[in-house]
Parts: sequence; C-alpha cells; structure tokens
Amino acid sequence: MSTAELNSSQRKSKYISMYETVTALEDQNASNQECLDVTHKVVKEAKQLVQEGGVDHRSKHPGEGLLDARVLHASSNLAKMCLETVDVNMHLYDKNQLAQHIKNKPDFWDFTYPLEVPAVSYLYGAGTLQVSLPSSTRSSQSRSRVVVQHAQMRVPKNVDKVEQIENGPELVSRVDHFIKKQYKLNGRRPLSYYSVVLDPDSFSKTVENIYYVSFLVHDGLVAVELDETYGLPFISPREAPRDNDGALHDNQMIMSIDMKMWKELIEVFQISKPLMVIKRL
Repeated sequence: MSTAELNSSQRKSKYISMYETVTALEDQNASNQECLDVTHKVVKEAKQLVQEGGVDHRSKHPGEGLLDARVLHASSNLAKMCLETVDVNMHLYDKNQLAQHIKNKPDFWDFTYPLEVPAVSYLYGAGTLQVSLPSSTRSSQSRSRVVVQHAQMRVPKNVDKVEQIENGPELVSRVDHFIKKQYKLNGRRPLSYYSVVLDPDSFSKTVENIYYVSFLVHDGLVAVELDETYGLPFISPREAPRDNDGALHDNQMIMSIDMKMWKELIEVFQISKPLMVIKRL
C-alpha cells in the first residue's frame, strides 16, 4: 500500500510511530551518528506525508498537521542535542586518547607533521676545545705508556744537582757532565731516559730537561737506544764526533709530552724525587 492510499488513521499512526522513535533516541543516549541518521529519515518521511496528503486533505484532518509539527519539533530537539554533544566533546579533548587511537590504527593517519624550529641555547664563557692529534703522534704516545709490573728499571740511587747560573751552551755542558757521571755510577749501563728527565715536582722542569737532552742527542754526545723487550728508551754518553768522521750522522730526537702523560709516567716509574735537579738563581 503506498503512502497516497493511507487513510487519516493510518497516517496518524505513522506520525505517532516516528515521534516515538525520535523521543526514544533522546532517552537512550544514542550516538550522534545514529541520532543524525534517524532525524534525517524521520524528516524525509514527514515531508513525504505532507506532500502526498494535499491541501484539501490537510484542511479536513488538522490533527495530522499537529502530529507533523510535534514530529518536526522532536526531530529539531534531537538535532540540537547532537550539536551540543559535539561542542562538549570538543572541550573534553584528551591527547592520550588520540595517541592511543593513532597507535591502534596507524594506517588511518596520513598527514605531514610541521617542521619545528630547534631550541636556541646559549654558551656562557669560553669552551674547552680539544684538537685531535695525528695518528702518528697518538701511536708514539701509546708506545711510551708502559705497565710497571712488566718493566723493572735500573735507576741509579745517587742524585746529582746541577747548579746553573749561565744559560745556553754552559747548561747543556753541565747536563752532559751529569749524564756521564751517572753512567759511570750505574756500572756503565744505559740510563733510563724517563728516570733522567722526569721531575715529579714540576712539569715545566721536565720539559726543560727533555729540551737539553735533545741538544746532546743532536750533537752526537748522547745515544738513544730502545729496549728490545719493552721498547723503552735508554740513553748513554758518547764521545764527541770528529768533523772528518764520515761514519757519523746527525741524530734527531722528538719527544712530545703533556700534563696527563707526565703524571702517568711518574706513577708508572714510581718517581718520588727528580734524579737531575737544575737550580736557577
């Protein structure tokens, strides 16, 4: 039976059914999507009933117009409730719920995150700059670090003090004299290079000792030999080379040391006091 063939009683029953459907959704707290779908369906059916009834039919049956108005009013209230619910949910935004939703449905989210400007940090004062040493320098330093239990050094017991007033060649000559004297006291056995030059009380004096010994090596007055077992440097005095001796060649010795290495060598060789003391007046 079509809508046009419905009598007034059936049309009123249709309006009442639609009204009860709308009011039932208000009491059941249905979802917004369900409410919108039902509202759309009810309004569409009510409009169809009005159009198919005709003006003459509506004038003869005013009760249908009253029921139609109640259905539209209930549908309007239901739509308004849906809009208010949406507005309340917007203010109750939960970021944790959104994160959980993204985690559960990773394929649903496809958007580009905006680029963030990196935070600005300020540096107060001067920073410590560390310059990496060449590989050759690092390898030479690593060879100089030894373990005390694997290296038993023969250190002379006597300590000779070199008192210096003049600078230059006179001081180098005194250092040469000290090395020759200690060489004899040590049974004419090579002296430990580090035991001679290290001063546990002063890093600057250690550097000076290395500087003076390097002059003696360069002039051929001191020979440097490496221990066959541990590769440690030992020094021993040599006679002054003759000018016409073609067998002798100029020697060079480059020794680099820093504060950290100086402390490690003192600890390894267990040096408590300097072997060669140079006093400056």
